[in-house]
Amino acid sequence: MSDDNLRQLPEPGVILDLDTEERPSEDVKPPFVVKIGGKSITFTDPSELDWTVLAAIQQPGDLINSALSREDRKHIRETELPGWKFNRLMESYYTHYDLEDKIREAQQRQRAFGS
Repeated sequence: MSDDNLRQLPEPGVILDLDTEERPSEDVKPPFVVKIGGKSITFTDPSELDWTVLAAIQQPGDLINSALSREDRKHIRETELPGWKFNRLMESYYTHYDLEDKIREAQQRQRAFGS
């Protein structure tokens, strides 16, 4: 038997070692890319955001600060975008990543931890 067949057991008392956890490939969705003002903007998958960031989101505009690069945030803020298009953008992003459920779960965890 080779060492490749052996699995390292967690330290005594450790039930779950998050340092070794990997995200299952079936949970990874394709990037959410939108074209605004002639530029393609890629939003970060909310599952890759820190859970405290998700829990702090109070309105869709908060995602602009959390899910975009500084350059993309600047571009969106400098591009005239009617409210109905911004709403369509946020609805599509939420739907693409099932974000409403994820935000609700993060807020519940935050309340449970008393933060």
